[in-house]
Amino acid sequence: MVTLEAQPYSKDISVSTTPSQNCPNPLNPSTTVRCALPPRSHVTISIYNTLGQLVSTPVNDEEEVGYHDVKFDGSNLGSGVYSYRLRAGGFV
Repeated sequence: MVTLEAQPYSKDISVSTTPSQNCPNPLNPSTTVRCALPPRSHVTISIYNTLGQLVSTPVNDEEEVGYHDVKFDGSNLGSGVYSYRLRAGGFV
């Protein structure tokens, strides 16, 4: 289950897309990734295992300007290290 929660627009959002460190890290078994989107963008968040295999795409949608919290539940994944990739417009 993934929820994408948009926070109200803030004038202090930088001119570029900004991802934040997920918390908690490592995920136990869920984590939250925060990002800021200055322009409305198509956002994709992809989760990969250590072999570089795509294991989940919790977000693949058009998102509004603002701060966004993505809550990812990895309880269906095995123990291990996972990486995420955030793509928003031209930012990766």
